Amino acid sequence: MKHVKSRLRISLGALIAGAALLATPAVTATAQSVYSFGDSLSDNGNLSALTLGLAPGGDYFQGRFSNGFIWTDYLSQGIAGELQRRDPGLIRPFIRRTTDGFNFAHGGSVSGSNGLTFDILLGGFNTALLQGIPAFRTTDQAREFRDQRFFFRRTFNAGPDDYATISAGGNDYLNGVTNVNFVVGNIVETLNILHDGGIRNTLILDLPSLGDIPGQFGSSDSARLNSLSSLHNTRLQSAADAFERNNRGTTVSVIPLGLLFDLIVNDADNRGGATFGFTTVRPGAGTSGSCLGDGLVLSACPDSFLFYDDIHPTASAQALIGQVALSVVRADVATASSASARTVTTDRLATFDNRLVTSRFAALRAGFTGSGVLTESSSTAGSFGGLGFQPLSGSPSGTTGTSVYSYRSGISAEFANRTPDADIFDVPDRGFSPGLQQQEFVESYGGDHLFENNIAIGGAYTRAELERDAFGIDSQDRSTAYIAYAAWFNGPVTLGLTSRNSEVQQSFQRASGLEFAPVAIGQGRSTSNAVRIDANYDVSLRGVALTAITRGAFSRLKHRGFQESGTLGLADRTVEDQSFAGYSGYAGIKAATRFTPLKGVNAYASMELGGLASSDRTIGFSSILDETALLGETRTDPGFSSTRFGASTLAGYGAFETGIHFNSAFSMNLRSSTLSTPEGLASLTRVSAVYTF
Repeated sequence: MKHVKSRLRISLGALIAGAALLATPAVTATAQSVYSFGDSLSDNGNLSALTLGLAPGGDYFQGRFSNGFIWTDYLSQGIAGELQRRDPGLIRPFIRRTTDGFNFAHGGSVSGSNGLTFDILLGGFNTALLQGIPAFRTTDQAREFRDQRFFFRRTFNAGPDDYATISAGGNDYLNGVTNVNFVVGNIVETLNILHDGGIRNTLILDLPSLGDIPGQFGSSDSARLNSLSSLHNTRLQSAADAFERNNRGTTVSVIPLGLLFDLIVNDADNRGGATFGFTTVRPGAGTSGSCLGDGLVLSACPDSFLFYDDIHPTASAQALIGQVALSVVRADVATASSASARTVTTDRLATFDNRLVTSRFAALRAGFTGSGVLTESSSTAGSFGGLGFQPLSGSPSGTTGTSVYSYRSGISAEFANRTPDADIFDVPDRGFSPGLQQQEFVESYGGDHLFENNIAIGGAYTRAELERDAFGIDSQDRSTAYIAYAAWFNGPVTLGLTSRNSEVQQSFQRASGLEFAPVAIGQGRSTSNAVRIDANYDVSLRGVALTAITRGAFSRLKHRGFQESGTLGLADRTVEDQSFAGYSGYAGIKAATRFTPLKGVNAYASMELGGLASSDRTIGFSSILDETALLGETRTDPGFSSTRFGASTLAGYGAFETGIHFNSAFSMNLRSSTLSTPEGLASLTRVSAVYTF
């Protein structure tokens, strides 16, 4: 549903003028910027600079409409590591292109042009005098960002990992606008303009109950304003979801300011502010409900007040809004990674099952049947790749045509050697931690029968568990797969057909970044179905076995939607179903030879080269590739769709394997394989050994 663009790490930022933002878990990354648009909730000093300090006035902190830093300061510091620059009146001259984050918000702004002139008093200054200026319309602020040019190129060089924030609508409703669709439509227009300007990630602040702010509490308009606020928030969320669906690769996240303030008020009324720390949340006995109304200016304003003036939150409330905004960013990363992690698990199990079936086809073609254990080290039957087969003691081979086999593996050792360009630890510009720790367990049971007419049929059941601590989530994936396969061997030709159905059940928890609700939990489920066709042709040339290999598959992958819990609804993600389907194919050639370097010692070597193609990036090559770990890496494209390294439409594949057997009791082999895609190069080296007692 929602996806976010940053590598996240915990940090604290010391800020300008000897002041420091409240210690907040932060999101940092290089070359990221935050651009803000809207009204006084986001204005970091633009109106003050434009009016030479007349508004909001000396009772406010550095031109902000509060007694301290505001939520966009926290967000920009957390994501970009610095405060935003100002553009008062949208008239700042630009003499170069820039990737710096800018704040275009102006106190008193409305959502867009509506033909009305409002008498909005901010710090004693009447902004009706300025509302003919584009700076006071959120849609026009966005146009300034999009259309500003330097030598015929856009001044603001926004990248796919940058963010925009929007806070708009409150001034519209407070000054008589009743058409919610009009206001939300202006916000959607702002989204479209920003999208045209290169922004792919947007955070939108919804509205608190406007009838309950100190300036409206108990007034004749209170009920109307609360109703408009509620309807606005509902339609804003629907519009944000629709924008995401219609613009693939975008993120539009609504920061639930209305819910947050409702929780704060409820906490103050029923628990004395035990959770959030606010005790003065509305006018009442002995208080106006705001710091300025009670004569508490700037640092004299206690943290227990929710409002600094009749409209605007205090610095402590702004810090909390910033914390929630960063938590929403964390949630979007983690839950998108949840689907991506399940895709990786599906890939790993699929490629293992492919290797199992390929190995069985090779053994059956050689007439090698019987009961035994599949191993990582190739045996006589599987000496040209795939899994080895170690017969059970006392089990005759090749006499009945029936085979029963099993496989069991603990922690995977396949992450041993990778090129830096395919580092599984790297999630470019996204993710919470660069590290990936995981444990893996796989077991499989199956059987098949080779008939006298050289037709074989079989089936297998595979179960896997994978625990990972990565991408900001601790998760456990439990996977099951059912495989049915058949093959026909006719001279040099092998034809195979495989059907596979699998399911991944995932339980996870993640750090929310919220001090009052530190953990979010969720469960996800994914299903996958695939049909694969194999067609191989074998010839022998001067002691070298040559095999022309072709494979084709059709696959479906579905990530079921889920609802998180744990953050009181503030950063609990609701994730919708995602479905993918596509075709993939492989064509290659393999050369293999056997030799006897010493008496009682048998050795072999093989090399394979081929090309892969897929119609869908997410489906990728997992249904036709046999290398489990090559697709086990998680990366993301600029739109943060659930993709992995190797999830591409074209790729080249190469593998080299060599092994040695000592008196049929001890065997070891080395296999090195490489997958090359436009995204980069992944290589894998696996060494294994088996001793038969």
